[in-house]
Amino acid sequence: MSHDETVIYEHDDTRLSCKDGKGELLYRGKIYTFGCQPYEPMAIILEDGNTKAYIHNAFDIDWECRQLLEKGLTGRTITGNYYNAEHFCGLIILAIDKFVECSIDELEDEYEDMLSFDNRAVYYTAEGVEFGRYGEVPDDDPAVADNHDDDDEILPEDQELYIMVDEVEYALSQEKQSLHLLKRHGGKKKDHIHIHQMPDIVNDHINEMSKNEEFQFGKDIYNDVKFCKILTYAVRTGTKNYNFREIEKRL
Repeated sequence: MSHDETVIYEHDDTRLSCKDGKGELLYRGKIYTFGCQPYEPMAIILEDGNTKAYIHNAFDIDWECRQLLEKGLTGRTITGNYYNAEHFCGLIILAIDKFVECSIDELEDEYEDMLSFDNRAVYYTAEGVEFGRYGEVPDDDPAVADNHDDDDEILPEDQELYIMVDEVEYALSQEKQSLHLLKRHGGKKKDHIHIHQMPDIVNDHINEMSKNEEFQFGKDIYNDVKFCKILTYAVRTGTKNYNFREIEKRL
């Protein structure tokens, strides 16, 4: 590292720095620099002078690096988000790893997906199955941080459960008497499986699920094992629509 280089963020094989007012990223042994088409603006990530990725409607990365040094936060993106040094670096790395060309909202959606999965709480695992709750996504907006209490409780309506079956991830969403399994990938959720005539087991019993405790559902006693067997059957059988009680009879 040269004497005129100021480190913004560094961890393991990653270092984001500012050199003579220009951002520079060392990542997995490669050096990345940045350009900007100012009219959108469009961020351009360069590897050895060649374009690696475009981020549309984004920012001038060099300017944001200077903001991080001066204020500890980037400016607000077009989608309303701020980033600290760690999260801004993570956003750029995700663009390098996953995209050739994307919009800022696509990139931010996938980054939030990645963070929520990384921060997840796992309630139950079995062969080929993992069940739990997505974690909170950090919000670097100073207005949010000023109003946040570390003792604030995560309410049931703020918690989103998931199940992974054979390495495919599904978010669980209850709508009236139907449980929807939404295939989750790249910041997008695609409605995949419906289990009908199923009361709100997801929100009503999330506290018991978090502790793998038994709970009563109708006349039946349930726990995470039995609940996951229902969902796993629906995924592995390959049908899009099920009746909840019919699945119960087959298990």
